[in-house]
Amino acid sequence: MDKNTFCILPWIHTYVFSSGEVSACCEQQRSLGEFTGNLKDTMNIPDYKKLRKDLYEGVKSADCTGCWEKEEKNYNSMRTEFNRNFKKFVKKDIVDSLTNFDDYSLNENFKLRYLDVRSSNLCNYKCKFCGLQLSSGWYQYYKNDEKNDMVDQLKKYDNFNRKTGVIEFDISLLDLKKHIPYIEAVNLAGGEPVMMSGTYLLLEEFIKQNKKDTEWNIISNTSKLSYGKKNIIDLLSFFDKWKWSMSIDATGDAHKYLRSGVDDWNTVYENSLKLLEYEKNNKGMKLSIHSSVSWQSLYRYYDVWELYKHTNIKNITMNPVQWPEHMAINILPMPDLEKAWTFYTKKYNENKQHRLGQSLKDLADYILGCIKHHTYDSNLLRTAIQTQYRHDRQRNQSLFSTFPEWKHLRRLV
Repeated sequence: MDKNTFCILPWIHTYVFSSGEVSACCEQQRSLGEFTGNLKDTMNIPDYKKLRKDLYEGVKSADCTGCWEKEEKNYNSMRTEFNRNFKKFVKKDIVDSLTNFDDYSLNENFKLRYLDVRSSNLCNYKCKFCGLQLSSGWYQYYKNDEKNDMVDQLKKYDNFNRKTGVIEFDISLLDLKKHIPYIEAVNLAGGEPVMMSGTYLLLEEFIKQNKKDTEWNIISNTSKLSYGKKNIIDLLSFFDKWKWSMSIDATGDAHKYLRSGVDDWNTVYENSLKLLEYEKNNKGMKLSIHSSVSWQSLYRYYDVWELYKHTNIKNITMNPVQWPEHMAINILPMPDLEKAWTFYTKKYNENKQHRLGQSLKDLADYILGCIKHHTYDSNLLRTAIQTQYRHDRQRNQSLFSTFPEWKHLRRLV
Protein backbone atom coordinates (compact mmCIF):
# COMPACT_ATOMS: atom_id res chain seq x y z
CA MET A 1 0.00 0.00 0.00
CA ASP A 2 1.88 3.06 -1.30
CA LYS A 3 1.36 6.06 1.00
CA ASN A 4 2.32 8.48 -1.80
CA THR A 5 -0.68 7.55 -3.92
CA PHE A 6 -3.11 5.72 -1.67
CA CYS A 7 -6.54 7.30 -1.15
CA ILE A 8 -9.14 5.75 1.15
CA LEU A 9 -12.17 7.13 -0.71
CA PRO A 10 -12.54 4.39 -3.39
CA TRP A 11 -12.79 1.84 -0.54
CA ILE A 12 -15.43 3.61 1.58
CA HIS A 13 -17.30 6.00 -0.70
CA THR A 14 -18.79 6.66 -4.10
CA TYR A 15 -19.75 10.04 -5.49
CA VAL A 16 -23.10 10.07 -7.30
CA PHE A 17 -23.90 12.70 -9.92
CA SER A 18 -27.47 13.85 -10.51
CA SER A 19 -27.23 12.03 -13.86
CA GLY A 20 -26.69 8.72 -12.07
CA GLU A 21 -23.04 8.53 -13.09
CA VAL A 22 -20.46 7.84 -10.40
CA SER A 23 -16.84 8.60 -9.60
CA ALA A 24 -14.56 8.12 -6.63
CA CYS A 25 -14.96 11.73 -5.43
CA CYS A 26 -16.20 15.17 -6.46
CA GLU A 27 -12.67 16.21 -7.55
CA GLN A 28 -12.48 13.52 -10.21
CA GLN A 29 -13.17 14.92 -13.65
CA ARG A 30 -14.21 11.65 -15.28
CA SER A 31 -17.15 9.36 -14.69
CA LEU A 32 -16.18 5.80 -13.81
CA GLY A 33 -19.54 4.49 -14.96
CA GLU A 34 -23.21 4.52 -14.00
CA PHE A 35 -25.00 3.55 -10.83
CA THR A 36 -26.05 -0.10 -11.19
CA GLY A 37 -28.82 -0.14 -8.61
CA ASN A 38 -26.54 -1.51 -5.90
CA LEU A 39 -23.79 0.43 -4.11
CA LYS A 40 -21.30 -2.41 -3.78
CA ASP A 41 -21.81 -3.58 -7.37
CA THR A 42 -21.39 0.01 -8.55
CA MET A 43 -18.08 0.29 -6.72
CA ASN A 44 -16.92 -2.93 -8.40
CA ILE A 45 -17.35 -1.78 -12.00
CA PRO A 46 -14.11 -2.18 -14.03
CA ASP A 47 -12.86 1.43 -13.89
CA TYR A 48 -13.42 1.58 -10.13
CA LYS A 49 -11.35 -1.59 -9.63
CA LYS A 50 -8.60 -0.24 -11.89
CA LEU A 51 -8.47 2.98 -9.87
CA ARG A 52 -8.11 1.09 -6.58
CA LYS A 53 -5.32 -1.02 -8.07
CA ASP A 54 -3.41 2.07 -9.22
CA LEU A 55 -3.74 3.96 -5.96
CA TYR A 56 -2.79 0.93 -3.87
CA GLU A 57 0.23 0.01 -6.00
CA GLY A 58 1.78 3.48 -6.32
CA VAL A 59 0.47 4.54 -9.73
CA LYS A 60 -0.64 8.16 -10.02
CA SER A 61 -3.89 7.61 -11.87
CA ALA A 62 -4.74 10.22 -14.50
CA ASP A 63 -8.24 10.25 -12.97
CA CYS A 64 -6.80 11.99 -9.90
CA THR A 65 -4.95 14.83 -11.63
CA GLY A 66 -6.64 17.44 -9.44
CA CYS A 67 -5.04 16.00 -6.31
CA TRP A 68 -1.62 15.44 -7.87
CA GLU A 69 -1.51 19.05 -9.08
CA LYS A 70 -2.44 20.44 -5.66
CA GLU A 71 0.12 18.27 -3.91
CA GLU A 72 2.76 19.34 -6.42
CA LYS A 73 2.13 22.90 -5.22
CA ASN A 74 2.42 21.77 -1.57
CA TYR A 75 -1.30 22.29 -1.05
CA ASN A 76 -3.64 20.01 0.86
CA SER A 77 -5.54 17.82 -1.61
CA MET A 78 -8.78 15.92 -1.23
CA ARG A 79 -6.71 12.72 -1.01
CA THR A 80 -4.60 13.97 1.90
CA GLU A 81 -7.62 15.53 3.60
CA PHE A 82 -9.71 12.36 3.58
CA ASN A 83 -6.81 10.09 4.45
CA ARG A 84 -6.48 12.26 7.56
CA ASN A 85 -10.21 12.44 8.30
CA PHE A 86 -10.63 8.67 7.96
CA LYS A 87 -7.19 7.70 9.26
CA LYS A 88 -8.61 4.86 11.34
CA PHE A 89 -9.35 3.07 8.05
CA VAL A 90 -6.04 3.99 6.37
CA LYS A 91 -4.30 0.89 7.67
CA LYS A 92 -3.02 -1.94 5.53
CA ASP A 93 -4.76 -4.68 7.46
CA ILE A 94 -8.13 -2.89 7.24
CA VAL A 95 -7.78 -2.02 3.56
CA ASP A 96 -6.63 -5.54 2.76
CA SER A 97 -9.63 -6.98 4.62
CA LEU A 98 -11.93 -5.08 2.23
CA THR A 99 -10.12 -6.03 -0.98
CA ASN A 100 -10.15 -9.02 -3.32
CA PHE A 101 -6.63 -8.69 -4.72
CA ASP A 102 -7.23 -10.85 -7.75
CA ASP A 103 -9.12 -7.95 -9.34
CA TYR A 104 -9.25 -5.22 -6.62
CA SER A 105 -12.97 -5.59 -6.13
CA LEU A 106 -14.53 -4.88 -2.74
CA ASN A 107 -15.64 -7.96 -0.81
CA GLU A 108 -18.44 -8.71 1.64
CA ASN A 109 -16.72 -6.61 4.35
CA PHE A 110 -17.49 -3.38 2.46
CA LYS A 111 -19.40 -0.72 4.38
CA LEU A 112 -20.24 2.74 3.07
CA ARG A 113 -18.60 5.20 5.48
CA TYR A 114 -18.84 8.48 3.59
CA LEU A 115 -21.61 9.73 1.31
CA ASP A 116 -21.34 12.58 -1.18
CA VAL A 117 -24.30 12.78 -3.52
CA ARG A 118 -25.58 15.44 -5.88
CA SER A 119 -29.26 14.55 -6.08
CA SER A 120 -29.94 17.38 -8.53
CA ASN A 121 -28.33 20.22 -10.46
CA LEU A 122 -31.14 22.53 -9.29
CA CYS A 123 -29.57 25.88 -8.46
CA ASN A 124 -30.47 29.56 -8.39
CA TYR A 125 -26.86 30.52 -9.13
CA LYS A 126 -24.69 30.30 -12.22
CA CYS A 127 -21.14 30.49 -10.92
CA LYS A 128 -18.42 31.36 -13.43
CA PHE A 129 -16.42 28.19 -12.75
CA CYS A 130 -19.52 25.97 -12.90
CA GLY A 131 -21.64 24.64 -15.73
CA LEU A 132 -24.98 23.09 -16.63
CA GLN A 133 -24.22 19.69 -15.12
CA LEU A 134 -23.99 21.25 -11.64
CA SER A 135 -26.25 24.26 -12.09
CA SER A 136 -29.60 24.44 -13.84
CA GLY A 137 -29.19 28.23 -13.70
CA TRP A 138 -26.99 28.08 -16.81
CA TYR A 139 -29.71 26.48 -18.91
CA GLN A 140 -31.32 29.78 -19.89
CA TYR A 141 -28.15 30.59 -21.86
CA TYR A 142 -27.58 27.18 -23.43
CA LYS A 143 -31.02 25.68 -24.12
CA ASN A 144 -31.26 27.08 -27.66
CA ASP A 145 -27.63 26.35 -28.50
CA GLU A 146 -27.77 23.20 -30.63
CA LYS A 147 -23.97 22.97 -30.68
CA ASN A 148 -23.47 23.07 -26.91
CA ASP A 149 -21.74 19.86 -25.84
CA MET A 150 -23.07 20.00 -22.27
CA VAL A 151 -26.70 20.21 -23.41
CA ASP A 152 -26.15 17.31 -25.80
CA GLN A 153 -24.55 15.29 -23.04
CA LEU A 154 -27.43 15.82 -20.62
CA LYS A 155 -30.15 15.22 -23.21
CA LYS A 156 -29.19 11.53 -23.27
CA TYR A 157 -30.43 11.09 -19.69
CA ASP A 158 -34.07 10.21 -19.14
CA ASN A 159 -34.17 12.35 -15.98
CA PHE A 160 -33.15 15.56 -17.78
CA ASN A 161 -35.95 18.13 -17.99
CA ARG A 162 -35.62 19.92 -21.33
CA LYS A 163 -37.88 22.76 -20.20
CA THR A 164 -36.03 23.67 -17.00
CA GLY A 165 -32.55 22.18 -17.44
CA VAL A 166 -32.95 20.31 -14.15
CA ILE A 167 -31.58 16.79 -13.88
CA GLU A 168 -32.57 14.81 -10.81
CA PHE A 169 -31.43 11.52 -9.30
CA ASP A 170 -33.88 9.52 -7.21
CA ILE A 171 -32.16 9.22 -3.82
CA SER A 172 -34.29 6.19 -2.94
CA LEU A 173 -32.46 4.17 -5.61
CA LEU A 174 -29.33 4.20 -3.44
CA ASP A 175 -31.07 1.87 -0.98
CA LEU A 176 -29.23 3.53 1.87
CA LYS A 177 -31.27 2.14 4.73
CA LYS A 178 -28.88 -0.75 5.36
CA HIS A 179 -25.82 1.52 5.00
CA ILE A 180 -26.96 4.37 7.26
CA PRO A 181 -25.80 2.66 10.49
CA TYR A 182 -22.21 2.73 9.16
CA ILE A 183 -22.10 6.15 7.48
CA GLU A 184 -19.94 8.54 9.51
CA ALA A 185 -20.19 11.65 7.34
CA VAL A 186 -22.42 13.07 4.62
CA ASN A 187 -21.49 15.89 2.26
CA LEU A 188 -24.11 17.75 0.25
CA ALA A 189 -23.25 20.44 -2.27
CA GLY A 190 -24.47 21.95 -5.49
CA GLY A 191 -26.45 22.61 -7.34
CA GLU A 192 -27.85 24.24 -4.25
CA PRO A 193 -28.57 21.59 -1.56
CA VAL A 194 -31.06 23.80 0.32
CA MET A 195 -33.29 23.73 -2.79
CA MET A 196 -33.05 19.96 -3.45
CA SER A 197 -35.83 17.64 -2.33
CA GLY A 198 -33.22 14.87 -2.05
CA THR A 199 -31.50 16.77 0.77
CA TYR A 200 -34.60 16.55 2.94
CA LEU A 201 -35.29 12.91 2.07
CA LEU A 202 -31.79 12.03 3.25
CA LEU A 203 -31.99 14.09 6.43
CA GLU A 204 -35.37 12.65 7.33
CA GLU A 205 -34.22 9.04 6.76
CA PHE A 206 -31.17 9.51 8.99
CA ILE A 207 -33.38 11.11 11.64
CA LYS A 208 -35.85 8.23 11.36
CA GLN A 209 -33.00 5.81 12.10
CA ASN A 210 -31.87 8.02 14.99
CA LYS A 211 -28.34 8.28 13.50
CA LYS A 212 -27.40 11.33 15.54
CA ASP A 213 -23.63 10.71 15.33
CA THR A 214 -23.40 11.11 11.55
CA GLU A 215 -21.62 14.38 10.76
CA TRP A 216 -23.20 16.51 8.03
CA ASN A 217 -21.51 19.10 5.85
CA ILE A 218 -23.66 21.43 3.76
CA ILE A 219 -21.86 23.53 1.15
CA SER A 220 -24.32 26.26 0.24
CA ASN A 221 -24.39 29.62 -1.50
CA THR A 222 -26.37 30.72 1.62
CA SER A 223 -28.91 32.69 -0.38
CA LYS A 224 -31.66 30.49 1.12
CA LEU A 225 -32.12 28.85 4.52
CA SER A 226 -35.37 27.00 3.84
CA TYR A 227 -37.20 25.03 1.14
CA GLY A 228 -40.93 25.57 1.11
CA LYS A 229 -42.12 24.72 4.63
CA LYS A 230 -38.94 22.80 5.46
CA ASN A 231 -36.28 24.55 7.53
CA ILE A 232 -32.94 22.89 6.92
CA ILE A 233 -31.42 24.32 10.11
CA ASP A 234 -34.11 22.65 12.24
CA LEU A 235 -33.39 19.28 10.63
CA LEU A 236 -29.60 19.60 10.90
CA SER A 237 -29.89 20.51 14.56
CA PHE A 238 -30.99 16.93 15.31
CA PHE A 239 -27.40 15.75 14.74
CA ASP A 240 -24.56 15.92 17.24
CA LYS A 241 -22.25 17.60 14.73
CA TRP A 242 -22.92 19.48 11.54
CA LYS A 243 -21.11 22.01 9.39
CA TRP A 244 -22.39 24.76 7.19
CA SER A 245 -19.82 25.93 4.64
CA MET A 246 -20.80 29.23 3.07
CA SER A 247 -19.60 29.46 -0.54
CA ILE A 248 -18.46 33.07 -0.64
CA ASP A 249 -15.72 34.15 -3.04
CA ALA A 250 -16.24 37.92 -2.99
CA THR A 251 -18.55 40.66 -1.74
CA GLY A 252 -20.88 43.19 -3.39
CA ASP A 253 -20.76 43.50 -7.16
CA ALA A 254 -17.92 40.98 -7.43
CA HIS A 255 -20.15 38.37 -5.75
CA LYS A 256 -22.88 39.12 -8.29
CA TYR A 257 -20.40 38.78 -11.15
CA LEU A 258 -18.78 35.55 -9.99
CA ARG A 259 -21.74 33.65 -8.62
CA SER A 260 -25.36 34.72 -8.63
CA GLY A 261 -25.74 37.00 -11.62
CA VAL A 262 -28.30 38.95 -9.54
CA ASP A 263 -27.96 41.62 -6.90
CA ASP A 264 -28.37 39.45 -3.79
CA TRP A 265 -25.18 40.05 -1.82
CA ASN A 266 -27.10 41.75 1.00
CA THR A 267 -29.34 38.68 1.35
CA VAL A 268 -26.33 36.36 1.54
CA TYR A 269 -24.61 38.59 4.08
CA GLU A 270 -27.74 38.86 6.24
CA ASN A 271 -28.16 35.08 6.15
CA SER A 272 -24.54 34.64 7.18
CA LEU A 273 -25.16 36.86 10.21
CA LYS A 274 -28.24 34.80 11.11
CA LEU A 275 -26.13 31.64 10.98
CA LEU A 276 -23.40 33.23 13.06
CA GLU A 277 -25.96 34.18 15.68
CA TYR A 278 -27.52 30.73 15.62
CA GLU A 279 -24.12 29.08 16.08
CA LYS A 280 -23.57 30.88 19.39
CA ASN A 281 -26.25 28.74 21.06
CA ASN A 282 -25.65 25.49 19.19
CA LYS A 283 -22.44 23.74 20.17
CA GLY A 284 -22.79 21.02 17.57
CA MET A 285 -22.78 23.53 14.70
CA LYS A 286 -19.61 24.69 12.96
CA LEU A 287 -19.85 27.57 10.52
CA SER A 288 -17.12 28.23 7.97
CA ILE A 289 -16.49 29.96 4.66
CA HIS A 290 -15.49 27.98 1.61
CA SER A 291 -14.02 30.26 -1.08
CA SER A 292 -13.35 29.04 -4.59
CA VAL A 293 -10.43 31.19 -5.70
CA SER A 294 -9.95 31.71 -9.42
CA TRP A 295 -7.64 34.23 -11.05
CA GLN A 296 -10.56 36.66 -11.26
CA SER A 297 -11.32 36.51 -7.53
CA LEU A 298 -7.68 36.30 -6.46
CA TYR A 299 -7.67 39.59 -4.55
CA ARG A 300 -11.33 39.43 -3.52
CA TYR A 301 -10.60 36.51 -1.21
CA TYR A 302 -8.95 39.03 1.08
CA ASP A 303 -12.11 41.19 1.03
CA VAL A 304 -14.04 38.18 2.37
CA TRP A 305 -11.35 37.47 4.96
CA GLU A 306 -11.36 41.10 6.13
CA LEU A 307 -15.16 41.21 6.38
CA TYR A 308 -15.48 38.11 8.55
CA LYS A 309 -12.25 38.13 10.56
CA HIS A 310 -13.87 39.75 13.60
CA THR A 311 -16.81 37.34 13.71
CA ASN A 312 -16.88 33.96 15.43
CA ILE A 313 -16.48 32.21 12.05
CA LYS A 314 -14.54 28.99 12.66
CA ASN A 315 -12.58 28.77 9.45
CA ILE A 316 -12.07 30.48 6.11
CA THR A 317 -10.70 28.03 3.59
CA MET A 318 -9.76 28.57 0.01
CA ASN A 319 -10.23 26.02 -2.73
CA PRO A 320 -8.14 26.93 -5.78
CA VAL A 321 -10.22 26.58 -8.93
CA GLN A 322 -8.64 24.05 -11.30
CA TRP A 323 -11.54 23.34 -13.65
CA PRO A 324 -12.32 24.75 -16.09
CA GLU A 325 -8.63 25.26 -16.75
CA HIS A 326 -9.08 28.82 -18.00
CA MET A 327 -10.25 29.88 -14.51
CA ALA A 328 -7.17 28.60 -12.69
CA ILE A 329 -4.75 30.95 -10.92
CA ASN A 330 -1.71 29.46 -12.60
CA ILE A 331 -2.68 30.74 -16.08
CA LEU A 332 -1.70 34.28 -15.06
CA PRO A 333 1.56 35.79 -16.36
CA MET A 334 4.51 35.54 -13.98
CA PRO A 335 4.49 39.26 -12.97
CA ASP A 336 0.87 38.93 -11.84
CA LEU A 337 1.61 35.79 -9.85
CA GLU A 338 4.58 37.45 -8.16
CA LYS A 339 2.51 40.53 -7.34
CA ALA A 340 -0.25 38.40 -5.82
CA TRP A 341 2.27 36.36 -3.80
CA THR A 342 3.78 39.58 -2.44
CA PHE A 343 0.32 40.87 -1.54
CA TYR A 344 -0.74 37.77 0.40
CA THR A 345 2.64 37.33 2.04
CA LYS A 346 2.36 40.89 3.32
CA LYS A 347 -1.22 40.37 4.52
CA TYR A 348 -0.21 37.20 6.31
CA ASN A 349 2.70 38.93 8.05
CA GLU A 350 0.34 41.69 9.17
CA ASN A 351 -2.20 39.17 10.49
CA LYS A 352 -0.14 36.13 11.47
CA GLN A 353 -1.27 36.41 15.09
CA HIS A 354 -4.92 36.31 14.08
CA ARG A 355 -6.57 32.91 14.56
CA LEU A 356 -7.57 32.92 10.87
CA GLY A 357 -4.21 34.18 9.63
CA GLN A 358 -3.14 30.76 8.39
CA SER A 359 -5.70 30.93 5.60
CA LEU A 360 -3.81 33.89 4.10
CA LYS A 361 -0.58 31.93 4.24
CA ASP A 362 -2.27 28.97 2.57
CA LEU A 363 -3.13 31.11 -0.44
CA ALA A 364 0.35 32.70 -0.49
CA ASP A 365 1.90 29.22 -0.45
CA TYR A 366 -0.36 28.02 -3.24
CA ILE A 367 0.55 31.02 -5.40
CA LEU A 368 4.22 30.28 -4.71
CA GLY A 369 3.64 26.74 -5.94
CA CYS A 370 2.13 28.18 -9.13
CA ILE A 371 5.25 30.33 -9.55
CA LYS A 372 7.60 27.37 -9.09
CA HIS A 373 5.71 25.24 -11.62
CA HIS A 374 4.73 28.02 -13.98
CA THR A 375 4.15 27.26 -17.67
CA TYR A 376 2.57 30.37 -19.16
CA ASP A 377 0.22 29.82 -22.09
CA SER A 378 -0.98 33.07 -23.66
CA ASN A 379 -3.59 31.16 -25.70
CA LEU A 380 -5.19 29.82 -22.54
CA LEU A 381 -5.39 33.28 -21.01
CA ARG A 382 -6.84 34.61 -24.24
CA THR A 383 -9.46 31.84 -24.12
CA ALA A 384 -10.21 32.80 -20.51
CA ILE A 385 -10.90 36.44 -21.31
CA GLN A 386 -12.87 35.66 -24.46
CA THR A 387 -15.02 33.24 -22.46
CA GLN A 388 -15.73 35.99 -19.93
CA TYR A 389 -16.60 38.40 -22.74
CA ARG A 390 -19.16 35.88 -23.99
CA HIS A 391 -20.58 35.45 -20.47
CA ASP A 392 -20.65 39.23 -20.05
CA ARG A 393 -22.86 39.61 -23.11
CA GLN A 394 -25.21 36.90 -21.85
CA ARG A 395 -25.41 38.29 -18.32
CA ASN A 396 -25.07 42.02 -19.07
CA GLN A 397 -21.91 42.29 -16.97
CA SER A 398 -18.38 43.59 -17.43
CA LEU A 399 -15.24 41.76 -16.34
CA PHE A 400 -12.91 44.74 -16.29
CA SER A 401 -15.43 47.12 -14.73
CA THR A 402 -16.03 44.68 -11.89
CA PHE A 403 -12.36 43.73 -11.55
CA PRO A 404 -10.30 46.78 -12.56
CA GLU A 405 -7.20 45.06 -11.17
CA TRP A 406 -7.16 42.95 -14.35
CA LYS A 407 -7.61 45.72 -16.92
CA HIS A 408 -4.01 45.36 -18.06
CA LEU A 409 -4.82 41.85 -19.36
CA ARG A 410 -7.12 43.32 -22.01
CA ARG A 411 -4.10 43.98 -24.22
CA LEU A 412 -3.41 40.22 -24.39
CA VAL A 413 -6.64 39.55 -26.25
